[in-house]
Amino acid sequence: MGNYGQSDPLHFAALMAHQLRSPLDAALSQMGLLLEGYAGKLTAQQRDLLERVQQRSREAMDAANRVLAIARAMESVEPPSSVADLARVMRSVERRYASEAHRRKMHLRCDAPGEPAWVHASEDELSEVCHALLNNAFKYTPDHGHVRAGVSVSANGKRVRLAVEDSGIGIPEAEREAVFRPFVRTLNASGSTAPGVGLGLTFVQAMVKRAGGRVWADRSDLGGARITADMPAAPAPETATEPGANAMAAKLKVVIVGGVAAGPKVASKIIRLQQDAEVTILEKGKFLSYAGCGLPYYVSGVVKEQAELMSTAAGALRDPVFFQKVKNVVVRSGTEAVEVDRDHNRVLARDLATGQETWLDYDYLVLATGATPVKPPIPGMDLEHVFTLHGVNDAEGIRHLLSQDRARDVVVIGGGLIGVEVTEALVEKGCRVTMVELADQILGMLDWDMAKLVEQHMEARGVKVMTNTTATAFEGEGNQVKRVVTSQGVLPVDMVIMGIGVRPNVALAKQAGLEIGRTGAIKVDDHLRTSDPRIFAVGDCAENVDLVTGEPAYVPLGSTANKHGRVAAVNICGGDDTYPGILGSAVCKVFDFCVGRTGLTERQARASGFDIIT
Repeated sequence: MGNYGQSDPLHFAALMAHQLRSPLDAALSQMGLLLEGYAGKLTAQQRDLLERVQQRSREAMDAANRVLAIARAMESVEPPSSVADLARVMRSVERRYASEAHRRKMHLRCDAPGEPAWVHASEDELSEVCHALLNNAFKYTPDHGHVRAGVSVSANGKRVRLAVEDSGIGIPEAEREAVFRPFVRTLNASGSTAPGVGLGLTFVQAMVKRAGGRVWADRSDLGGARITADMPAAPAPETATEPGANAMAAKLKVVIVGGVAAGPKVASKIIRLQQDAEVTILEKGKFLSYAGCGLPYYVSGVVKEQAELMSTAAGALRDPVFFQKVKNVVVRSGTEAVEVDRDHNRVLARDLATGQETWLDYDYLVLATGATPVKPPIPGMDLEHVFTLHGVNDAEGIRHLLSQDRARDVVVIGGGLIGVEVTEALVEKGCRVTMVELADQILGMLDWDMAKLVEQHMEARGVKVMTNTTATAFEGEGNQVKRVVTSQGVLPVDMVIMGIGVRPNVALAKQAGLEIGRTGAIKVDDHLRTSDPRIFAVGDCAENVDLVTGEPAYVPLGSTANKHGRVAAVNICGGDDTYPGILGSAVCKVFDFCVGRTGLTERQARASGFDIIT
C-alpha cells in the first residue's frame, strides 16, 4: 500500500479526525458529568437518551482514533519497539463478544495456544486488530451463524498466524484485494443494513504490515469470509517485577473481591479510564450491585420487584451478562475468595457450587468484602423466622411471611438505622411492632433530644419502643420463634429482625496479613491502599478518618462505598486521587419525618475534648 501522499483521501481524513477529537472529548466529558448527577437528578428517560448519545460519541471517537492510528502506521518506517502475546489478547477480546453470541444464538469458537504467541506490536494495537476482525465477522453474519477465531504458532516457532472466519455474506473473489484500501466496501457489504465506512480492514492491514507481516482475504469453509494475518514471531520480553512495569506487554489485571456496592463501582470506573483492563469480580452471593438501602422498601412493597434493587435508572438489570456486555467486566458470582498469596500476586477462588478452586493472578487486588451483621450469642438465634435484613435473601424471607399473613407480631432488636427503617416498612404492612434497644435512646447517631422526637413520632404510629432493655433469649415452638425474653418481660412474636448493626468483614485481609485499624476495619491511607501497595480496600470493610477529630472512624454507608470505588479506581489506573475522610452524614425516613445528621453529636464532641454550645 505504501506511504500516502498529501492528496490521499486518508491524509484528509486524518486531518479531520485530529480536529474532531478535541470537541468529541469535551462532549464526552460533559456527558459524563451529567450522568454522574453533578447537574442534578436525571429522569430514567433523560439518562437513557444521554447514555445513547454517549455511546455514539464514543463510537465517533473510536473511528477518529482508528483513522489516526492507520495514518501513523502508514507513515512509520520503524518497527514497533514493544511485543505482546497475541494468544492472550485474542482470548481477552473474544470474551467481549460472548454475550452478543449468546444473545444472537451464534456459535463462537476461539482457538489459541496455552503458550504465548509473541509478535512485534503493543497489546493495544493487537486488541484493536482482533476487535476489528471479530466486529466485522459479527456484523456481516446473520443470527444463528458461526464465527471462528484462531491463533497459531508455526512448527519452527518463527511465524504467528491469526485467522478470523465466519458464515456470513463473504467477500467476492474480485474484491478481496480492494477491501484493504481506505473507505472501500464490497457490494455485498454496501447492500446490507450493517453500518460501516470501510476502515476496519485498512486498519488491520496497516497494523499487520507495521509488525512485519501480511494479511489477505479468502473464502472460509464456514461459507463466509476468512481474514488471515501472518507475522514474524518476536522474542519474549523480560519479566516485569514492579507494578506497571512492561505495561505495553501486559494489560492491567485487577481482581475485586465483593460485588455489592464498592466493588462494581471500582470495576466500572477502571473500565472508563482504561478500557482494555482485565477486571474480574468475585462475589460469594448471587446478587450483584444491589441497593442495600432499598431493602426496607422492598419489604414494604414500595419496591415491587427484586430486579428493581439491581437495575440501572434506565431499567437494565445489573447481572453478570450486563457487566460483561456493557462494562467488559468478568463477574464470577457464587464464588468465594478463600486465600490471598501476596508473594505471587494471586487469589484462590472457590466455586461454591462445584467446589472447584482456581488461582487468579492480579496486578492489583481490591477488597470490597463489606460488613457482616452483628449476631450476639442469644439462645435461640438459630430458630426459624429470625432475620437480619442484611441481604436480598433475608428480605425475601420477610416478604414471604408478610404475604402469607404469618407475621402479625414482630420484634425488632436494635434501634439503629436498619431497625428504624424496617420498622416503618413493617407497620405499613399491618404488623404490630416492638423495638427493643439496649441503650437509653434509639438512633445513636443523633443527640438524645432529637432521638426522643423520633421515638415519640414512632410511638404515635403504634410502635412500642423499649429502651434500656436487653433481649436475653428467643423461645420457640417446634423450630419457629414464638417469644422474646427481655429484661422487661416476655414478648410474643411471629418474627424477629436483628438490627443491632454490622462489623467490617476483614477475614480475608487478616489471612493475607494486612494491617487492621483501631476500629477493627482494614487500615488504608488516603489513596485507599492497604499496608500492601498492590492491595486496596474500599467500602464497609475499610477504615475512614473523621474530618472533625482526625481520628479513625468506622461509619459504613453506601455513599462512602461509591466514593471509595471511584478514588481507588483512579489510583489503580495510575492517577493520583485521595479520599480525605468522612463527616458521618446520614439520613433516613421515619414515617412523616426525614431524619438526618452530619458531623459530631454533642456527646461525641464532648468526648473529643471540644468546648460546645447547644
